[in-house]
Amino acid sequence: MYPIEKLVKQSDKILHNPDRNTLRQLIAKMPNARLTGFGNYNVATQVTARSKASTYVVTDRPEEHSDQCISTAEYARVAALQDAYIADHEMVVVDGYIGNDPEFRIPARLVIEAANANVAAMQQTLYFPLAPEDVAN
Repeated sequence: MYPIEKLVKQSDKILHNPDRNTLRQLIAKMPNARLTGFGNYNVATQVTARSKASTYVVTDRPEEHSDQCISTAEYARVAALQDAYIADHEMVVVDGYIGNDPEFRIPARLVIEAANANVAAMQQTLYFPLAPEDVAN
């Protein structure tokens, strides 16, 4: 697994693979989270991303792609803005696998602002757990 320190530069506010209770405490702080009669949180959300209009191919040869593109220079500019934002915000990192067969599974990592802890909690539920040899990495 890629070391988180290289992925999330500069931030000293990283919760790396928090337990369910920690995520639950973060969700409880969300202004749009409501505790249900069953003791779970219901979080009202509005989709603001995950659309084709928000997806770009990074390339210096846009003529080779049918989707919208940005140059590597523009990507570097946006990445620097993202790094600066992450440095000032509490982040949650959730690691796991997509797939459970050791021969075919793919390691995956979600890095998200703690203000969206409900997404981290759901992704933690959907991922297959890390193998013991990967936990320390």
